[in-house]
Amino acid sequence: MLLYSIDVQIRNSRSRFRLQIGGDDRFSEDGDWTALPPGHLYFGEVTGYWRLSRPVEGRSSGGFWLYDKEMPGAWKVWTWGDAYPIELAVLWIEKMGVILDQRYKWYGRTSILRGSWDFDWAVTRRFV
Repeated sequence: MLLYSIDVQIRNSRSRFRLQIGGDDRFSEDGDWTALPPGHLYFGEVTGYWRLSRPVEGRSSGGFWLYDKEMPGAWKVWTWGDAYPIELAVLWIEKMGVILDQRYKWYGRTSILRGSWDFDWAVTRRFV
């Protein structure tokens, strides 16, 4: 189920793209993400796995952490030697309720492996 449609604007650039965040239900704290072109140039992948880290007392921000894939189970890593997920980007969140408000915006950064691009992002459509 599609949860959010997010516009991403790379700072000091004209590049912008749409990021789609999906999950099992409206209370999902992980799921799949898809970057529409030219998002793959900045994230290094077109799709992947996201995990939510909520802001808690004593910590000023949380974020949507974007990875290239979901963490494999311990048995799979041990038996097949599957590689761990690679962090591609984080979309920082200052505060949130159960779900992000439409038009919520803040900033983010791609992984050092992708060149550390800073970007601004905004929820343009909430599907939940």
